[in-house]
Amino acid sequence: MSETRDRLNPIQEACTLSSGPILCRGVGCMIRFLPKRKDQTFCSLFCRVEFFAIARTVGTLLLDRGKKDPKISTLIRDLLKGRM
Repeated sequence: MSETRDRLNPIQEACTLSSGPILCRGVGCMIRFLPKRKDQTFCSLFCRVEFFAIARTVGTLLLDRGKKDPKISTLIRDLLKGRM
């Protein structure tokens, strides 16, 4: 009977694939969230759209490194000020 119950609940299994909360990949977003899919890296559609809009100017590799290195984060911020 438990096998039947497991097969009937694939959505619940998908929501618990992550071992714990992850940090959103969005620029300046420090939200930790539980992903609904195994490949989800943004907490919201807004963060995803904003990330890729900035990435067209700066590049995704630089944006990802900016999360870890404050010097790069400052450089990105300065580049964006000139854009806006």
